[in-house]
Amino acid sequence: MKILVLTGSPHKNGTTSFLADEFCEGARESGHDGVKAHYKCLCKYLKWQESGTLLACGLANKQDAENSQYKELAKKFGKEIN
Repeated sequence: MKILVLTGSPHKNGTTSFLADEFCEGARESGHDGVKAHYKCLCKYLKWQESGTLLACGLANKQDAENSQYKELAKKFGKEIN
């Protein structure tokens, strides 16, 4: 399956981008083709259905994300795509 991961954070190399990369890695490990892209209103404009959200609260930087449970949750979420 081809998967497009849309991010909306203004921080190009921040925690959102890091977790999106982890999701794509998990998807690839399960045989899918994952790609990351940024958006603001793309889903609404294209009338796409949202398949899920991973909110990683309390992270101040990429190192926090790397050392949190959200890293594995993002990868697991990517692996579970049908």
